This record gives sequence, structure tokens and C-alpha cells, in this order.
Amino acid sequence: MKKILIISPYFPPTNAADMQRVRMSLPYFKEFGWESEIVSVNPSYSDMVTDPLLTETVPNDVPVHYVNAFPKKWTSKVGLGNVALRSLLHYRWYVNRLLKQRKFDLIYFSTTQFAVCILGSYWKQKFGIPYVIDMQDPWHTDFYKDKPKGERPPKYWLAHQLSKRLEPIAMKRVSGLVAVSESYLTTVADRYSHCRNIPKRTITFGAFEKDFMVAFENKQQQPSALPSTEGKLPVVYIGRGGQDMQQAVSYLFKALQKSLETGPGGIRKLHFYFIGTSYAPAGKGTPT
Repeated sequence: MKKILIISPYFPPTNAADMQRVRMSLPYFKEFGWESEIVSVNPSYSDMVTDPLLTETVPNDVPVHYVNAFPKKWTSKVGLGNVALRSLLHYRWYVNRLLKQRKFDLIYFSTTQFAVCILGSYWKQKFGIPYVIDMQDPWHTDFYKDKPKGERPPKYWLAHQLSKRLEPIAMKRVSGLVAVSESYLTTVADRYSHCRNIPKRTITFGAFEKDFMVAFENKQQQPSALPSTEGKLPVVYIGRGGQDMQQAVSYLFKALQKSLETGPGGIRKLHFYFIGTSYAPAGKGTPT
């Protein structure tokens, strides 16, 4: 089997939005002839929520390596909390040793902690190993540029300047691109001529059957987050939440309003819940 080294700063038991794609993909890498190994950041250097049940969905035969990071209690004094930047040197040191000891056919980055992706160019130049970047979100983007300050991510200006400078480094020698949306690939290809002639593939987010199995097996330990609504039909949205979802949600509400005015009375039994994901540290998430 070919060997793939997957770079994902967050990994179970850490429950971060951007590690779910890697976690769910592992059985499929094996199915298509790839033996996976993960390099993640030790959860003790993160303040993200953890969920031990997630580890039950990770195949037992997948080795997981952990790197350290500069402690946030130190780096936050200079305004640096991003786990990718805090772990960048540790990733370089650890993976350098790993690549000298073992043969890997591909390095695969799948994360929204984009800064680590610049190491792909370095490792390709040093070891000759091709790398692929899986874009779960746009990296450098002007999406928030004209948004009110309250709708921008924390430290937007610094993040924007870093992405502007780091994305070209990562894309300089990239061997292939994967993205959840074709528009991400189009943007990158328009921006970097090198990316126009490399393999690209759009793979949307999916569901994972094993998650339902683990949830069912542990339903006594994990009571429902939804209150009892007798006589109501609960409809639950789970996924991206935030100001940028306003337009999509407005379409849903307009359709519901129209149905209430002209549709059957049964629609009044619908009871909606919106549970959105967030990169906020444990206990720091805020309602939108």
C-alpha cells in the first residue's frame, strides 16, 4: 500500500470542526490503497472542546503522532493564539525526523489552520515528497473586508495580512488540490498560474455512518440536547453557524412563512433547532 502522512493540527479527542473531514476519510483512504498516519498537535496545547467518544470512530490501525506547541499562556501575551503558528516549528522538527526514518508517498494537509500548509513546500523541496492541500474553507479572502467590525473574526487584520503572505508560499509547489466547493479551486487557479495545471477535485462534506452507531451505543450516557416537544416535529440543523449564514437561513424562513400562509396546517408542528459549529474555545462560544 502507498503511505500518506496527514497533517491535521486538531484530531480526536479534540472536537474541532476542521478535523471531522480527516476522521471520516480514514476508512476510505485504506479502501483505495493508502496507509494513513496522522500528525496532530497534543490536545494539552489546545483549549478546544474534547469528546472522548470521537476516538471510537478512529480505526485502531492508524498511527497518530503528536507534536508540541508553544503554550498559549506565553504566546497570547504578544497576541498569538493560533495553534498552527504555535506548532509550526514543532511540526517542522518532528516531521523532518519522521520523513528521514520512513518512506511516505504523499503529504496531505486537511485543516483550516492554514499556516501549517507552508511546510508542504519546504518538505517537497527537502525530501521530494508531493503534497496536497484540502481546502475546507477559503484561505486568503476579502469576504470580510467590507463587513462591519462586529461581523469580522477576531484579529481579522492580522489574519488577513498573514494569509496574504503565506498562501502563495503554500501554493508554490503544491501537487494537487481538494476543496469542498469548486469556487475555492477556481479562485486559487485564477490567483496562481501553477495551480491551473495540477489535479483538482471537489469533494463536499459528508456524513459518517459510524458516528450514528457510536451515538446509538452511548445514548444512555449522552442525553438528548433537545427538550421534549410532544405534538411537535423537531427539525434540527447541525453545522456552520454565523453571520455569513444569514442569507441562506432567510430563504428557509421565507419559505416557511409562505407555507404558513398557504400550506397545510401540519406545518405548524415543525419545531426548528439550529446548532452551529464554532472554533471558539471551550465555554467561549456565543449565540449568533
